[in-house]
Amino acid sequence: KFDDGMIGLKKVAPRYQGSIKEWLYENKDLVGARQQDPNTFEYIDIPLDKLLHIKYRGINDSPIGQTLYFNCAKAYSYKKYAEEMEMIRAERGFDGYVDITGPAKYFNTASKDASVIAMQQYFKDTIQNIRNGTNVGSAHPEFIKVELKSAGSGNMPDMDVMINRYDKDIARALLADFFLTQQKSGNSAGFTSSKIKTFTNLVKEMLDEICRVINHKLIPDLISKNLMDITLCPELTHTEISDW
Repeated sequence: KFDDGMIGLKKVAPRYQGSIKEWLYENKDLVGARQQDPNTFEYIDIPLDKLLHIKYRGINDSPIGQTLYFNCAKAYSYKKYAEEMEMIRAERGFDGYVDITGPAKYFNTASKDASVIAMQQYFKDTIQNIRNGTNVGSAHPEFIKVELKSAGSGNMPDMDVMINRYDKDIARALLADFFLTQQKSGNSAGFTSSKIKTFTNLVKEMLDEICRVINHKLIPDLISKNLMDITLCPELTHTEISDW
């Protein structure tokens, strides 16, 4: 696009973190990354001098860094499980369990009798599939009794309370719990200045790291390739983030 004879920057192409197969070292020094092409699945070695390596709070000089979601992974897994249990309860239409009684021989798991094995499979299918729907009911032999036992109101946890608690844990791990405070209060009075300042400081830290890598890697490399004085390098800065 330009005819000034200078070396320019065509683009800065981001790389999906999951496509990085491994990091490459020589004599314990980081020299690049090995990426797996998501289209051809071929491995491509990218030298470090062709990378803008931006990471967040690396541990023990690890090139991987630490994801912001690390501290909320536990709460997320519990929340997902609670939501699944809530949907199962809604689908089955009752709080409790299926109670099946019958002759003892049908509960012998070591039996090789084909009729016993078939009946045990019937037990499993009944317990698993009983739920509300267009066809509601249970068909069974007269010597088998199928009942729905209530767990009792005091034994069933409130799933909505659990899910909301895990939502708060996730937001707290991301330092963004003041958003939930705003939703609950309905106005800005619920905001606490300390929480907002902590969140803005986190954003500033991440922006500072991006600027640091560009100012210490990209711009000096580009200036030196054009045989210019690197002391004249411009500096990239981000705008200030207001606490309010």
